[in-house]
Amino acid sequence: MRNEHACKFCANAGECQLGSREKEVLSWAAKGKTAEETGTILGISRRTVEWHIQSARIKSGAANVVQAIAMAIRCGVIELIGMGMGGVGITAAFQSPPLRKIMMNAIMFTITRTIIS
Repeated sequence: MRNEHACKFCANAGECQLGSREKEVLSWAAKGKTAEETGTILGISRRTVEWHIQSARIKSGAANVVQAIAMAIRCGVIELIGMGMGGVGITAAFQSPPLRKIMMNAIMFTITRTIIS
């Protein structure tokens, strides 16, 4: 479920501007997959994966891909739980260095936004 705050991914309430592929590649990136691995999984080229990730980053106004993923998680566009992590949950996700970095950035982003708001 999407948060009720103004989401940069959504132009209108409830209407996400990200395409299904953009959401899909951000989800795989959030799980720590490289563009090459994501391309193999989805049956598309590495370059196409990179294009979709950058498109999502531009639409969000994020400075980098990690921030775009954190924003997507915060807005409810993608979720870490239930994304094929085997039901291990957030605690086990912190055992994965790529996920730990993304999750810590998401937490810091949320804290920063809360302080600023």
